[in-house]
Amino acid sequence: MTTKKVVADKQKVQFYNKLFELQFRFRKNLLNPDKVLNALQLIIEGHSVKPRSTEWVDEIVEAERRHHFKFFGTNPRLDMFAETIEYYGVKKIVKWGRIGLEPHFLPAIDLSIHNDLPGWKIKPSKWFYSQNKQAKILRRSFDEFIEANALLLGENNGNVVLIDTRCKPNRRRQNKQIYENDNLLGYIISKLRHKNEITPYDKYVPKMSRFGISAREFDESIRPRLAKKIGIAKNQIRLERVIEANIIPQLYSYMPRREDKNTDTFVWHEERFKGNKSIQGFGGSSVYGGLTNIDCQRRVLNRADVSFRPIVEL
Repeated sequence: MTTKKVVADKQKVQFYNKLFELQFRFRKNLLNPDKVLNALQLIIEGHSVKPRSTEWVDEIVEAERRHHFKFFGTNPRLDMFAETIEYYGVKKIVKWGRIGLEPHFLPAIDLSIHNDLPGWKIKPSKWFYSQNKQAKILRRSFDEFIEANALLLGENNGNVVLIDTRCKPNRRRQNKQIYENDNLLGYIISKLRHKNEITPYDKYVPKMSRFGISAREFDESIRPRLAKKIGIAKNQIRLERVIEANIIPQLYSYMPRREDKNTDTFVWHEERFKGNKSIQGFGGSSVYGGLTNIDCQRRVLNRADVSFRPIVEL
Protein backbone atom coordinates (compact mmCIF):
# COMPACT_ATOMS: atom_id res chain seq x y z
CA MET A 1 0.00 0.00 0.00
CA THR A 2 2.79 2.40 0.91
CA THR A 3 4.61 1.70 -2.36
CA LYS A 4 1.43 2.32 -4.37
CA LYS A 5 0.88 5.64 -2.62
CA VAL A 6 4.46 6.78 -3.28
CA VAL A 7 4.12 5.88 -6.97
CA ALA A 8 0.75 7.67 -7.20
CA ASP A 9 2.12 10.81 -5.52
CA LYS A 10 5.14 10.81 -7.82
CA GLN A 11 2.94 10.47 -10.90
CA LYS A 12 0.76 13.32 -9.67
CA VAL A 13 3.77 15.62 -9.25
CA GLN A 14 5.02 14.66 -12.71
CA PHE A 15 1.61 15.41 -14.18
CA TYR A 16 1.39 18.88 -12.65
CA ASN A 17 4.94 19.75 -13.70
CA LYS A 18 4.25 18.81 -17.33
CA LEU A 19 0.81 20.39 -17.17
CA PHE A 20 2.19 23.75 -16.13
CA GLU A 21 5.00 23.63 -18.69
CA LEU A 22 2.63 23.21 -21.63
CA GLN A 23 -0.03 25.55 -20.26
CA PHE A 24 2.49 28.34 -19.80
CA ARG A 25 4.06 27.93 -23.23
CA PHE A 26 0.73 27.97 -25.02
CA ARG A 27 -0.51 30.99 -23.04
CA LYS A 28 2.48 32.95 -24.30
CA ASN A 29 1.55 32.04 -27.87
CA LEU A 30 -2.08 33.14 -27.34
CA LEU A 31 -3.42 29.66 -28.09
CA ASN A 32 -6.25 28.06 -26.13
CA PRO A 33 -4.63 26.34 -23.11
CA ASP A 34 -7.77 24.34 -22.29
CA LYS A 35 -7.45 22.30 -25.49
CA VAL A 36 -3.81 21.66 -24.70
CA LEU A 37 -4.65 20.52 -21.17
CA ASN A 38 -7.31 18.14 -22.43
CA ALA A 39 -4.85 16.59 -24.87
CA LEU A 40 -2.21 16.44 -22.16
CA GLN A 41 -4.60 14.62 -19.82
CA LEU A 42 -5.07 11.86 -22.39
CA ILE A 43 -1.34 11.60 -23.05
CA ILE A 44 -0.42 11.34 -19.38
CA GLU A 45 -3.07 8.72 -18.69
CA GLY A 46 -1.21 6.38 -21.02
CA HIS A 47 2.38 7.55 -20.79
CA SER A 48 4.79 8.50 -18.02
CA VAL A 49 6.68 11.80 -17.97
CA LYS A 50 10.05 12.77 -16.58
CA PRO A 51 10.18 14.96 -13.45
CA ARG A 52 10.92 18.62 -14.20
CA SER A 53 12.44 19.69 -10.88
CA THR A 54 12.39 23.52 -10.78
CA GLU A 55 12.72 23.95 -14.55
CA TRP A 56 9.19 25.34 -14.59
CA VAL A 57 10.37 28.20 -12.35
CA ASP A 58 13.19 29.02 -14.78
CA GLU A 59 10.74 29.19 -17.68
CA ILE A 60 8.44 31.62 -15.88
CA VAL A 61 11.35 33.80 -14.80
CA GLU A 62 12.88 33.88 -18.28
CA ALA A 63 9.54 34.89 -19.84
CA GLU A 64 9.18 37.65 -17.23
CA ARG A 65 12.68 38.88 -18.01
CA ARG A 66 11.82 39.22 -21.70
CA HIS A 67 8.65 41.20 -20.98
CA HIS A 68 10.53 43.54 -18.64
CA PHE A 69 13.39 44.15 -21.06
CA LYS A 70 10.98 44.99 -23.88
CA PHE A 71 8.95 47.40 -21.71
CA PHE A 72 11.50 48.93 -19.31
CA GLY A 73 14.60 48.55 -21.47
CA THR A 74 16.57 46.94 -18.63
CA ASN A 75 17.21 43.46 -17.25
CA PRO A 76 15.56 43.19 -13.82
CA ARG A 77 16.70 41.31 -10.73
CA LEU A 78 14.18 38.48 -10.45
CA ASP A 79 15.65 36.47 -7.56
CA MET A 80 12.76 37.31 -5.25
CA PHE A 81 10.26 36.48 -7.99
CA ALA A 82 11.83 33.04 -8.54
CA GLU A 83 12.00 32.29 -4.82
CA THR A 84 8.39 33.29 -4.27
CA ILE A 85 6.83 31.17 -7.01
CA GLU A 86 9.03 28.22 -6.05
CA TYR A 87 7.87 28.64 -2.44
CA TYR A 88 4.19 28.42 -3.43
CA GLY A 89 4.93 25.50 -5.74
CA VAL A 90 3.78 24.27 -9.11
CA LYS A 91 0.46 22.85 -7.85
CA LYS A 92 -0.76 26.23 -6.61
CA ILE A 93 0.57 28.07 -9.67
CA VAL A 94 -1.33 25.65 -11.92
CA LYS A 95 -4.47 25.93 -9.78
CA TRP A 96 -4.35 29.73 -9.93
CA GLY A 97 -3.66 29.61 -13.66
CA ARG A 98 -6.86 27.64 -14.22
CA ILE A 99 -8.88 30.52 -12.75
CA GLY A 100 -7.05 33.18 -14.78
CA LEU A 101 -4.43 34.33 -12.26
CA GLU A 102 -0.81 34.51 -13.44
CA PRO A 103 2.31 35.22 -11.33
CA HIS A 104 4.30 38.31 -12.33
CA PHE A 105 6.79 40.80 -10.91
CA LEU A 106 6.24 44.56 -10.63
CA PRO A 107 9.58 46.33 -10.00
CA ALA A 108 10.07 49.26 -7.65
CA ILE A 109 10.17 52.11 -10.15
CA ASP A 110 8.82 55.66 -9.98
CA LEU A 111 6.72 56.22 -13.09
CA SER A 112 6.78 59.99 -13.36
CA ILE A 113 5.21 61.64 -16.38
CA HIS A 114 8.70 62.37 -17.75
CA ASN A 115 9.86 58.76 -17.46
CA ASP A 116 10.16 57.63 -21.09
CA LEU A 117 10.27 53.85 -21.18
CA PRO A 118 10.49 51.90 -24.48
CA GLY A 119 7.17 50.11 -24.03
CA TRP A 120 5.19 52.81 -22.19
CA LYS A 121 3.09 54.30 -24.96
CA ILE A 122 0.00 55.37 -22.96
CA LYS A 123 0.35 57.24 -19.66
CA PRO A 124 -2.30 58.21 -17.07
CA SER A 125 -3.98 61.60 -17.36
CA LYS A 126 -2.27 64.79 -16.19
CA TRP A 127 -5.04 65.13 -13.58
CA PHE A 128 -3.77 61.96 -11.91
CA TYR A 129 -0.24 63.34 -11.74
CA SER A 130 -1.57 66.63 -10.39
CA GLN A 131 -3.51 64.83 -7.64
CA ASN A 132 -0.38 62.93 -6.67
CA LYS A 133 1.74 66.09 -6.62
CA GLN A 134 -0.79 67.76 -4.31
CA ALA A 135 -0.70 64.71 -2.00
CA LYS A 136 -4.43 64.11 -2.51
CA ILE A 137 -4.12 60.36 -3.17
CA LEU A 138 -4.38 57.89 -0.30
CA ARG A 139 -3.17 54.29 -0.40
CA ARG A 140 -3.85 51.33 1.84
CA SER A 141 -1.24 50.50 4.47
CA PHE A 142 -2.49 47.50 6.43
CA ASP A 143 -5.91 48.70 7.68
CA GLU A 144 -5.24 52.42 7.25
CA PHE A 145 -5.19 54.75 4.25
CA ILE A 146 -2.27 57.17 4.17
CA GLU A 147 -0.69 59.67 1.80
CA ALA A 148 1.76 57.82 -0.45
CA ASN A 149 3.44 58.11 -3.82
CA ALA A 150 0.87 56.76 -6.29
CA LEU A 151 3.49 56.68 -9.07
CA LEU A 152 5.58 53.95 -7.44
CA LEU A 153 4.83 50.72 -9.32
CA GLY A 154 6.35 48.23 -6.88
CA GLU A 155 7.43 48.77 -3.29
CA ASN A 156 10.79 48.17 -1.60
CA ASN A 157 12.38 45.48 -3.79
CA GLY A 158 9.31 45.06 -5.97
CA ASN A 159 6.04 43.10 -5.69
CA VAL A 160 5.34 39.52 -6.70
CA VAL A 161 1.68 39.46 -7.70
CA LEU A 162 -1.05 37.34 -9.24
CA ILE A 163 -2.63 39.25 -12.11
CA ASP A 164 -6.15 38.67 -13.44
CA THR A 165 -5.54 38.28 -17.19
CA ARG A 166 -9.15 38.87 -18.33
CA CYS A 167 -10.05 41.89 -20.44
CA LYS A 168 -12.88 44.05 -19.13
CA PRO A 169 -15.84 43.75 -21.51
CA ASN A 170 -17.69 46.37 -23.51
CA ARG A 171 -21.03 47.60 -22.23
CA ARG A 172 -24.01 45.69 -23.61
CA ARG A 173 -27.68 46.47 -23.93
CA GLN A 174 -29.64 46.15 -20.68
CA ASN A 175 -26.29 46.09 -18.81
CA LYS A 176 -25.69 42.40 -19.49
CA GLN A 177 -21.91 42.77 -19.73
CA ILE A 178 -19.89 40.06 -17.99
CA TYR A 179 -16.22 39.05 -17.84
CA GLU A 180 -15.42 36.11 -20.12
CA ASN A 181 -14.85 32.74 -18.43
CA ASP A 182 -15.12 34.26 -14.95
CA ASN A 183 -14.45 31.13 -12.92
CA LEU A 184 -12.51 33.35 -10.52
CA LEU A 185 -15.36 35.48 -9.17
CA GLY A 186 -18.60 34.51 -10.93
CA TYR A 187 -19.77 31.92 -8.41
CA ILE A 188 -18.80 34.07 -5.41
CA ILE A 189 -20.73 37.06 -6.75
CA SER A 190 -23.78 34.99 -7.71
CA LYS A 191 -23.96 33.45 -4.25
CA LEU A 192 -23.61 36.83 -2.51
CA ARG A 193 -26.38 38.31 -4.67
CA HIS A 194 -28.62 35.32 -3.96
CA LYS A 195 -28.15 35.91 -0.23
CA ASN A 196 -28.63 39.69 -0.65
CA GLU A 197 -25.21 40.27 0.90
CA ILE A 198 -24.36 42.61 -1.98
CA THR A 199 -26.75 44.91 -3.81
CA PRO A 200 -28.72 43.17 -6.60
CA TYR A 201 -28.48 46.54 -8.44
CA ASP A 202 -31.11 45.92 -11.12
CA LYS A 203 -32.89 43.03 -12.80
CA TYR A 204 -30.75 43.21 -15.94
CA VAL A 205 -27.25 42.80 -14.44
CA PRO A 206 -26.32 39.07 -14.67
CA LYS A 207 -26.04 37.39 -11.28
CA MET A 208 -22.41 36.46 -11.91
CA SER A 209 -21.37 39.86 -13.30
CA ARG A 210 -18.69 42.01 -11.63
CA PHE A 211 -20.65 45.10 -12.64
CA GLY A 212 -23.05 46.96 -10.38
CA ILE A 213 -20.87 46.26 -7.33
CA SER A 214 -19.52 49.06 -5.15
CA ALA A 215 -15.90 49.30 -4.04
CA ARG A 216 -17.06 48.91 -0.45
CA GLU A 217 -18.89 45.67 -1.30
CA PHE A 218 -15.74 44.31 -2.90
CA ASP A 219 -13.71 45.20 0.17
CA GLU A 220 -16.13 43.91 2.81
CA SER A 221 -17.90 40.98 1.15
CA ILE A 222 -16.01 39.71 -1.88
CA ARG A 223 -12.39 40.08 -0.77
CA PRO A 224 -12.59 37.65 2.20
CA ARG A 225 -14.40 35.00 0.15
CA LEU A 226 -11.93 35.28 -2.70
CA ALA A 227 -9.06 34.90 -0.22
CA LYS A 228 -10.60 31.68 1.07
CA LYS A 229 -11.11 30.36 -2.45
CA ILE A 230 -7.50 30.81 -3.56
CA GLY A 231 -5.98 29.94 -0.18
CA ILE A 232 -4.26 33.15 0.86
CA ALA A 233 -4.78 35.83 3.54
CA LYS A 234 -7.40 38.53 2.98
CA ASN A 235 -4.85 41.33 3.36
CA GLN A 236 -2.98 39.95 0.33
CA ILE A 237 -5.90 40.90 -1.92
CA ARG A 238 -6.79 44.40 -3.04
CA LEU A 239 -7.96 46.27 -6.14
CA GLU A 240 -5.43 47.20 -8.79
CA ARG A 241 -3.89 50.62 -8.33
CA VAL A 242 -4.12 53.24 -11.09
CA ILE A 243 -0.53 52.84 -12.23
CA GLU A 244 -0.84 49.03 -12.25
CA ALA A 245 -4.02 49.09 -14.36
CA ASN A 246 -2.23 51.41 -16.79
CA ILE A 247 1.03 49.46 -17.02
CA ILE A 248 -0.13 45.80 -17.03
CA PRO A 249 -1.91 45.79 -20.46
CA GLN A 250 1.19 47.39 -22.00
CA LEU A 251 3.82 45.34 -20.15
CA TYR A 252 2.12 41.99 -20.85
CA SER A 253 0.86 42.52 -24.37
CA TYR A 254 0.00 38.81 -24.86
CA MET A 255 -2.78 38.94 -22.24
CA PRO A 256 -6.42 39.33 -23.32
CA ARG A 257 -6.49 42.54 -21.29
CA ARG A 258 -4.17 44.19 -23.79
CA GLU A 259 -7.52 45.30 -25.28
CA ASP A 260 -8.58 47.11 -22.08
CA LYS A 261 -7.90 50.44 -23.79
CA ASN A 262 -10.58 49.65 -26.38
CA THR A 263 -13.48 48.74 -24.07
CA ASP A 264 -16.00 51.32 -22.88
CA THR A 265 -16.52 50.16 -19.27
CA PHE A 266 -14.73 51.23 -16.07
CA VAL A 267 -12.94 49.46 -13.21
CA TRP A 268 -12.52 50.50 -9.59
CA HIS A 269 -9.01 51.35 -8.40
CA GLU A 270 -7.45 50.87 -4.98
CA GLU A 271 -6.64 54.52 -4.28
CA ARG A 272 -8.81 57.06 -2.49
CA PHE A 273 -8.79 60.56 -3.97
CA LYS A 274 -8.99 64.19 -2.83
CA GLY A 275 -7.56 63.12 0.52
CA ASN A 276 -10.93 61.58 1.33
CA LYS A 277 -11.29 57.91 2.33
CA SER A 278 -14.84 57.80 0.98
CA ILE A 279 -13.86 58.89 -2.55
CA GLN A 280 -12.46 56.03 -4.61
CA GLY A 281 -10.66 56.01 -7.95
CA PHE A 282 -12.09 54.39 -11.08
CA GLY A 283 -11.39 54.65 -14.79
CA GLY A 284 -10.36 52.92 -18.00
CA SER A 285 -13.28 53.65 -20.36
CA SER A 286 -12.31 54.01 -24.03
CA VAL A 287 -14.94 56.75 -24.33
CA TYR A 288 -12.86 58.97 -22.03
CA GLY A 289 -9.35 57.98 -23.02
CA GLY A 290 -8.92 54.28 -22.23
CA LEU A 291 -5.76 53.66 -20.18
CA THR A 292 -5.35 57.43 -19.62
CA ASN A 293 -8.80 57.74 -18.06
CA ILE A 294 -8.82 58.32 -14.28
CA ASP A 295 -11.71 59.68 -12.23
CA CYS A 296 -13.19 59.25 -8.76
CA GLN A 297 -16.57 58.91 -7.04
CA ARG A 298 -18.12 57.79 -3.76
CA ARG A 299 -17.02 54.25 -3.05
CA VAL A 300 -20.52 53.15 -1.98
CA LEU A 301 -22.03 53.74 -5.43
CA ASN A 302 -23.25 50.84 -7.58
CA ARG A 303 -22.96 51.47 -11.30
CA ALA A 304 -23.74 49.08 -14.13
CA ASP A 305 -20.73 50.31 -16.14
CA VAL A 306 -18.16 49.98 -13.31
CA SER A 307 -16.59 46.61 -12.44
CA PHE A 308 -13.49 45.57 -10.51
CA ARG A 309 -10.35 43.53 -10.91
CA PRO A 310 -8.47 42.15 -7.90
CA ILE A 311 -4.72 41.74 -7.63
CA VAL A 312 -2.99 39.37 -5.19
CA GLU A 313 0.31 40.15 -3.47
CA LEU A 314 2.32 37.00 -2.80
